Amino acid sequence: MNVSGLAARSATVAVVPSDPSQTYYFSVVRSADFADDETLIAADLAAFGRDADDKGLSLGDYLGRILSTGPDSFTFSNKLEPQTAYFAYAYGLTAEGTATTAVFRQSFTTPAEQHKPSDCTFRIEIPEVAASEATVRFIPSDETTRYFYTVLEREIFDKAQAEGGIFADDMQVFEYMAQMDNQTVEATIRQMTVTGTKTQKYVSLSPDTDYYAYAYGLEPDGFVTTELYVEPFRTEAPSRRECTFEITIEGITATEATVSVIPSDKQITYLGQYITDEQIAQGGGGDLQTYYANYFRAMADMAGVPVSEVVAQEVITGDLVASRITGLTEGETYNVFAVGVDAYGNFITDVELVRFEARNTAGPGGSTPFTLVLTDLSDASVRLEVTPGDGASRYLAGVVARDEAATFGGVSGYCRAELDMYDAMGMIDTYLDSHAHTGSWSGVFDRLEPGSSYEAYAVGVDDRGAFTTPFTEQSFVAGAAGAAAVRMRRAALPHAMRQMADPRAGIPCSRPGK
Repeated sequence: MNVSGLAARSATVAVVPSDPSQTYYFSVVRSADFADDETLIAADLAAFGRDADDKGLSLGDYLGRILSTGPDSFTFSNKLEPQTAYFAYAYGLTAEGTATTAVFRQSFTTPAEQHKPSDCTFRIEIPEVAASEATVRFIPSDETTRYFYTVLEREIFDKAQAEGGIFADDMQVFEYMAQMDNQTVEATIRQMTVTGTKTQKYVSLSPDTDYYAYAYGLEPDGFVTTELYVEPFRTEAPSRRECTFEITIEGITATEATVSVIPSDKQITYLGQYITDEQIAQGGGGDLQTYYANYFRAMADMAGVPVSEVVAQEVITGDLVASRITGLTEGETYNVFAVGVDAYGNFITDVELVRFEARNTAGPGGSTPFTLVLTDLSDASVRLEVTPGDGASRYLAGVVARDEAATFGGVSGYCRAELDMYDAMGMIDTYLDSHAHTGSWSGVFDRLEPGSSYEAYAVGVDDRGAFTTPFTEQSFVAGAAGAAAVRMRRAALPHAMRQMADPRAGIPCSRPGK
């Protein structure tokens, strides 16, 4: 163990274990508070349990997040007291909460405070406020005082003040940023603080929302030199536009549909997307505007770009005609909606929304599009004979293991994922030329697993790979005798392609036509 970067309120602790594969925990404790190894470990485990409960995690999941392996270090910034004796300590600990070593300790003492409080005051002016923007000017009385400034939603600010204070909350942010940038907390604070008057334009704010602009003196070692100065303001409501949308949905099957959106104002920028009730509930608490506000911010943070750039990639202008949406889940209800938005994603029109259920409809005249006949069924092979009815001039047919199809929500999802994969590679024409059939057809599928369940199927397709009929399916079980064999010709798709094929993998929703 090594302790470096000693300051009045901070220190960096580095740990190098002899066994790099073993999990362990390390921290600091005041020497006066240390009794013995057993008491220290018991106190840590009790604190872990409380923190896990607060975060809604099991103890194992929580420890899995905080335990270290191999060499590790951490800067305890603004967490220590000046001129105080401490122990840096570490001990082996499993994810089940079992200590595997004795407690290793390294003593150190923090030096005296090097800074003195400043009598600097701040004047905060807000000359311009709009729905998603505000210009804020921070003016210190002492041009040489280093300080931190920012803007926070009032609700977030008040919560931070109630749970430990805004200073401590900001310090947690600095520590997180330092970890992300692989640098010290002191270097991060130095980058985040300024001297002199600063005018800042804040964008991507939530409309019709209370905010606080605030500033306080702060040295790079985390020492706060002034009082906290706060100026409240409220953003305006977004400007409304008069526009209506006509939405039509056609060609609904278990996995896809065709959507058209016609806005009355051809110049307006709008979102035209589809989404499930579950997605809205998880990402926006049941509110569509909140869902997209969270989504735009998350994507902007992930990409390191302004929210306006994310919005620009999502919006549509003009008519959206006969756009095919794919990868739907059979039996799921979807909301197709359109709403005008401004440059920051704020809703500026009423939402037009149409709901539909992804399901197969009856074939022409209510008949089944295909007749499937299974012959020559043995332990490891089967012959599939397909006779099309009135439903398709070109079709796909095959056999897939039931558990493999279930990975994609059923046979239709499996086939849709495979078609989408070849489409993404620019090989959909090649795939259809070699796999699609016309007229009556038969083929042998071998290398089945004895005793396993399978689905034989047929479905009409067009030249783009869109399904033109409902699926016709027939279940069977391979013979129970004989040796086990490998999977058949429809190999499992790579994990990344499974995620791409699943419309509910991740936050983003697919936009019709995209």
